Amino acid sequence: MANRLRGTLRVFRGARRGMASSSFSINDINEVKQARGCVAISDWMGATQLLDQAKSFLASVPDLQRQVQIQIADVYQLKGDLQAEIKARRELLAMSASLQTHALLATTSLAVALVRGGDVSDAIEVCDKALQEYSDENPRVQTVRALALSHHESRYGEAIEALDELIGRVEGVAKADALLVRCRCISKLKGEDEATLAYREVEEMCGTEPDLAIQIAIAQSSQSTEEKLNASIKEYEKEGRELFLANALRLLALVRMAKGDGVVAEGLFRSVQSKLTSYKPDSIFRKSLLVAFLRDYAGLLEKMEWNGRSRKPEGDKLLLEAASIKNDEGTFLRVESILDQYLIYEFGNIKLSD
Repeated sequence: MANRLRGTLRVFRGARRGMASSSFSINDINEVKQARGCVAISDWMGATQLLDQAKSFLASVPDLQRQVQIQIADVYQLKGDLQAEIKARRELLAMSASLQTHALLATTSLAVALVRGGDVSDAIEVCDKALQEYSDENPRVQTVRALALSHHESRYGEAIEALDELIGRVEGVAKADALLVRCRCISKLKGEDEATLAYREVEEMCGTEPDLAIQIAIAQSSQSTEEKLNASIKEYEKEGRELFLANALRLLALVRMAKGDGVVAEGLFRSVQSKLTSYKPDSIFRKSLLVAFLRDYAGLLEKMEWNGRSRKPEGDKLLLEAASIKNDEGTFLRVESILDQYLIYEFGNIKLSD
């Protein structure tokens, strides 16, 4: 115990010295390293306890404490404890506001969590307050505000108007993100045909921007055409985005099902199963995708036969497995939409490099 305390104090003194030289990172803290090991094996309680310890002894180094708070919130997100995540992100916003640093990033991550929990009005209010206090033209906050509006049945039109204004004055990634949220709004307000035209606009805009490959893939996958899904799969393989890749493969399997090619569809479903089985950690995102996969695969097996016998009993087992999985109760993450998954990744988390 005494040796552990001395080691912690050495790290703490190193943190104080490192702040002056900007050379110290929370990645140098043993508890943070150990917490990441816990996350890798889905030990959420162990991870939060270790991060809470790191946070407590960094009380005199508030910016490092803020960075630990980011990781605490992200652990709750992966665990699927939405209320704990919202509480942690509220605390993060308060810390960021007090330090006058990264408050807008903290705002968007809290707003996305609130939308996922169905508290759309609170999410809009959080964004409005940030726009009034910090920057009335911040594209990130304005995009997330529009995203929240798109979950309010009577405010789709307002969301599109706000996005049209934003799209007219920003470029690059900010414009792509705003266009993608606009596509989502149009899909709800005007239907898939209008949304398809909107997605094509995103593709045309992104085509000259090589650094927007991920955004292109999202837009393409959302249309679920075979050619574009194959292009998306290549992008996800290159980027190492395993859950996005598994989801794109699942959507491709559904396309092959619709075309009556059950053999190829089953091969794709087995690829999805392999990727989900080996993927770590066992986060709420993996669970949500697993539930969708099991239901889709069961739908295929229900229509298939082997040696003259129906494979429906195999599908029924998959449906039972899906029913046994505790899924996300939030309203936002629906893995059927790669776009929603991307928006959580883009706006619902804070990268320490931001």
